[in-house]
Amino acid sequence: MQPRISRSVPPEQPVIYNKQTVRRTSKVESYREGSDVNLVCEVSGGRPKPNVTWYLDNKMIDYTVESVNTDLNGQITTINELLLPNVGRREQNSTLLCQASNTNLTPPTSKSIMLDINLKPIFVNITNKNKTISADKRYSIECVASGSRPEAVITWWKGSKQIKKLAKNVSV
Repeated sequence: MQPRISRSVPPEQPVIYNKQTVRRTSKVESYREGSDVNLVCEVSGGRPKPNVTWYLDNKMIDYTVESVNTDLNGQITTINELLLPNVGRREQNSTLLCQASNTNLTPPTSKSIMLDINLKPIFVNITNKNKTISADKRYSIECVASGSRPEAVITWWKGSKQIKKLAKNVSV
């Protein structure tokens, strides 16, 4: 009886999806500053079972395989869930890469996305050229916000009512 030779089979291309919305990601994923990124990388096939690893800008950040499922045809699906808490300026335009590999004989398969973080303003200042102000006179008061991405939306309020008629937005 001849020995049975087990051939290695490379894993398929990873699929990345957003855990909250259970939708496939695009090449760029947008998040609010301070929010958590919760992504799942799913890889079908591969013999032996692939290692599924997350990288942030080429630095390994997660190599734990969360679960392995087998379908009715015996196809193995390997899943690695990533939780990246409290994203901010340091992750802006960073690349997240999910890589699957099971042997040194074939190159790993991978899928990447870029993080697009909507950033809060760093600086907000109300300016007035006059040292003092008096009732029943008109004044030009300016609000300057910087450091946000996209550009900050500035609104003016008097008590609980928004001032719309006299407010003018200028972008620099």
